[in-house]
Amino acid sequence: MSQRPWPPPQPIAREGKLAAYTTTLCVAVVGVAYGIAAAKATMCTGLCAVNQGFAGLIFLVDIVVTAAAVAALRSVSRRPIHPDGDARWRFGLAVILVLGAAAATSRIPDFTCPDGYRLGIELCAAQSGSRIAATSWVWLKDVLSFGAAVVAVVLTLGRTRRLIPLTAALAAIAWLGGTGWLLVTTLLR
Repeated sequence: MSQRPWPPPQPIAREGKLAAYTTTLCVAVVGVAYGIAAAKATMCTGLCAVNQGFAGLIFLVDIVVTAAAVAALRSVSRRPIHPDGDARWRFGLAVILVLGAAAATSRIPDFTCPDGYRLGIELCAAQSGSRIAATSWVWLKDVLSFGAAVVAVVLTLGRTRRLIPLTAALAAIAWLGGTGWLLVTTLLR
């Protein structure tokens, strides 16, 4: 005999469940990827590309975030679907869309250095030790970040639930692409 939870889980709308699955799965997938990369960087011996303490901090924070995403995913999967159910998980879509876009735009200054140079703090440095001033593309970062926030507000926070599948796709692309690009250019370099 199976025991039913008391009180029974609050019903969720089909669109809310899609938003919840998209949000939690995106966070969990990226969490696992960052956890593996941070663990690898933490255990580095010899010449390491990333500070081991920084990688260890990322690993510890990542464990908590990934566990929370998996717990939320499990909780959502138990909720019954009802047409008038809750759809507040669309706020999660807005968050991952904006954060994913912010992660992607944070990598834009890497394009300001010519070939053979790597971006430092406002300087492009070459392996040979030569340095040149980096071009400022802050305006482009600001425009793209603001645009992502506007898209998130319009698509996610509006009163219509019909746009949630489109928003879920855009949020997943922004989150996975932006955080993946950030991972490749920071912990995996």
